[in-house]
Amino acid sequence: MIGTSMKIAFINGLMVRGGAYTSERMRDSTNIDGANNMPLCEVFARCLAANGWPAAESAGAPLVASVVENLLAKKNHSALGNAIVDIGDVADVITDIAGRAFEVGFQNAKTTFQAVTKVTTVSRSRSNELRSLTTGSDVEEIPEGQPPKLGQLSPVLDALTLKKYGRALLLTMESILNDRLDILTSAPVALGASLKRKLNSLTWRYLLGNPTTNEDSAAVFTAAHGNLMAPAALSAASLAVAYDAMLNFLTGADSNLPGAIVPKFLCVAPANYLNALALTGANQAGAEVIGPKLTVLVEPEIGLTLGNAAWLLAADVDELLHTRAVFLPGGVKPSVTVRSGQSAEAKGTFIDICQYYAPLVQNFRGWILNAGA
Repeated sequence: MIGTSMKIAFINGLMVRGGAYTSERMRDSTNIDGANNMPLCEVFARCLAANGWPAAESAGAPLVASVVENLLAKKNHSALGNAIVDIGDVADVITDIAGRAFEVGFQNAKTTFQAVTKVTTVSRSRSNELRSLTTGSDVEEIPEGQPPKLGQLSPVLDALTLKKYGRALLLTMESILNDRLDILTSAPVALGASLKRKLNSLTWRYLLGNPTTNEDSAAVFTAAHGNLMAPAALSAASLAVAYDAMLNFLTGADSNLPGAIVPKFLCVAPANYLNALALTGANQAGAEVIGPKLTVLVEPEIGLTLGNAAWLLAADVDELLHTRAVFLPGGVKPSVTVRSGQSAEAKGTFIDICQYYAPLVQNFRGWILNAGA
């Protein structure tokens, strides 16, 4: 019974101070008012008292220290008095709190790569094959009494290996006793934002590095593809040329028909932002007739990689699957796990956060690049 009370108290203390639940909900289970503003040791002691161990509140920090030390030991179970505490339950709670905080940081980080990519999941990190039908033949008139002419399809097969990214946080006995529960809240939030910015940087650096596509074994941006414009500053005239080029992309080698691919995003470096806003007003080329107005995406990686004058047009990835953001099953939600252990430097509970990811361009027709001038 004592072991169960200690476990519940530890869990409740972490939930209150880690921000996993509101203080109102925790008051219902612990009868503690203002627990979210108390030092953790006091929260812990009161939780013990509320769960059948009245002497805990007066015992104070020494008792809390011994309990926490055992709970964070490198064991699956810990013998405390005449009870056995299941450490796995505590690890689940830590995982839950850290995972929620991490997800908040990940979701709230401001990035642009998700606007120009389609989330795709694969079953393994290595030796994946992704197929995409990027081109096809025109439909033709069928003469009376004759069968349809056989068309040509051009499926693209890309071999893909995902890479693993992440970091670990350490929850020690000292961090709990010293009320440093930012390791479960603000630290995972910051790390979640950092991971999302990392994925954003990986995606844009991959694209702006002009990778080779498997459709024709050529770089994404080439004069032959018609998506590498003559260098020109972003202006109404140069934007109209790029807009027209995307609209007139043919659907394939066996086609004479333009695909009428409507640009959706104008991607610029921060230095070009105000200029881009001015150009995407009421007079932007052709947008009112053919499709929605361009949305400006401000991406620092464009300026860092190609220079502040560079700019791109991107098609709606839901209408033309041109670029993928590839994850393992579960999509963009990163993996958060907890393990107990120790090293020469520290002992405690390690919170591991990781993500498998790779970007992939499969259709050059979704992009127009102008290096600017």
